[in-house]
Amino acid sequence: MSKANPNLLFINYPLLDKGLPTHNRTDRSISPNLAFGYLGTIADSLDCNVTIIDANFYLRPYNTDALITKILELKPDLIGFSVFINNALWGYEFLNLVKQVYNNCLFVAGGPHASILPEELLAHGFDICCRRESEKTIKELIGYLRGEIQLSDIKSINYYNENKEIINNADREIETNLDSIPIINYDLFDKLYFSPENVATTKFQVFTSRGCPNRCTYCNSYGVFGSGFRTRSVDNVLEELELIHKKYGVKKINFVDDYFVLNNKRVVEICEGMMKNNINLSWGCYSKAGAIGDDLFEIMKKSGCDHIGYGVENVYPKTLQLINKKTPLRKINEAYEKTNPTRIHYKTNIMAGFPWETVESLRTNIDFILAKKRKFEALFNPVVLYPVPSTKLYEDYVNDFPIIKDHWLNKDFMLENSDLSSQGRMKLNFFNLNKKVIKEIKFLFFCCKIPPLSTLTGFKFFILYPLNKFFYSYWGAKILELVYNTKQHLLEQLPKLLNFIKALTRLKSSAT
Repeated sequence: MSKANPNLLFINYPLLDKGLPTHNRTDRSISPNLAFGYLGTIADSLDCNVTIIDANFYLRPYNTDALITKILELKPDLIGFSVFINNALWGYEFLNLVKQVYNNCLFVAGGPHASILPEELLAHGFDICCRRESEKTIKELIGYLRGEIQLSDIKSINYYNENKEIINNADREIETNLDSIPIINYDLFDKLYFSPENVATTKFQVFTSRGCPNRCTYCNSYGVFGSGFRTRSVDNVLEELELIHKKYGVKKINFVDDYFVLNNKRVVEICEGMMKNNINLSWGCYSKAGAIGDDLFEIMKKSGCDHIGYGVENVYPKTLQLINKKTPLRKINEAYEKTNPTRIHYKTNIMAGFPWETVESLRTNIDFILAKKRKFEALFNPVVLYPVPSTKLYEDYVNDFPIIKDHWLNKDFMLENSDLSSQGRMKLNFFNLNKKVIKEIKFLFFCCKIPPLSTLTGFKFFILYPLNKFFYSYWGAKILELVYNTKQHLLEQLPKLLNFIKALTRLKSSAT
């Protein structure tokens, strides 16, 4: 294969026709895919013809048939997929459908799943898997398409040789100078991303660093980005922020670094640069609880910060120790005390469903959630633990709980549990937790939905505020849960009741 100006297509394959919960704007893609943006920008600079398609973009969605038709129209020489554990199965199905009608190209997989289980992706039909970061890899793959180098010359890839043997090329050195990676050419994305409709409501994603200094036992960041924590220079970050704000009209962003507020001095410089250059964005970030210095809140607020996500995950001492979270409860409490007066919105991740989970451990987290909702304007995002290959937690428990192994390849299993986080359901039970624990996890999810006391208005204010000390306690919340579940049950039964009344009315009419 040798072509001077190869056609490259990067796709997020469609989930809209797979029974997954992608039926509204919230569930679908709303912001450009940064990985494809970086790779596409490099390919474009090397005189390739680049197309980026997110089939799940809510303003221009593609179903399977429509995307295959588009592929036949474009005739790409390389199709790049980004594969995650929770959508890998749909990627394999889509790949198989494409190869039935078009096979005159390289099918290349990247993303977290390709970095962790490349042999699995090759077995399901991919030609090449790119491990970890791929900015240098894409340059060399283009060189391969042009006949300049061999696959054996390209680091950090897995592929089949001519004897159908899997070849694992050596790992590539991690790029320490992130400024050497070009700023994304956003012209490569669908123009509808920057339409007034989308820009008005969407927080666009921006990376200012890669990697994480922590090694939480449930997280696979190390498997994707390696052990080093690296940052872009302040000037490099400001250049991109000015570009997307002034050229593309972006109004809101979210710094999606694992740990944006690691270096307070650097954050101050970014905030000052935004104000100096009139980069008027509202923005959010993620931070370790207790990492933000007292003086930093003010300048973050002035520069447009309106949201902070705290990665607390859990407050039960045994769990914090076993997941290698080293932030003491004292620091977590201080973070709430310091953030609340700033009027910056903040949300805390709370994780449940660990192998050692008990009613007691969940009760500790529930009491924490309710106390914070009563005292502060605190929001919580509940998630159920998802065991990911290559993490310490997965490796420690996969032999004791066989359901963990390859669960992402079980279509019925994945469809059944695809709406777990957003709906607060607890169908997925990797670790054979007993019914009492499952019930308590559901209650924890409910408590996360109770509005903070300071935000109550109208009817809820008159009911809950006078007895807030009770309703924001464990047993008071239990009563609220009972009322809520009863209401939901009645609403579900109402159509049946109305149909019964209509049938009864028709029966009486016919009798007379």
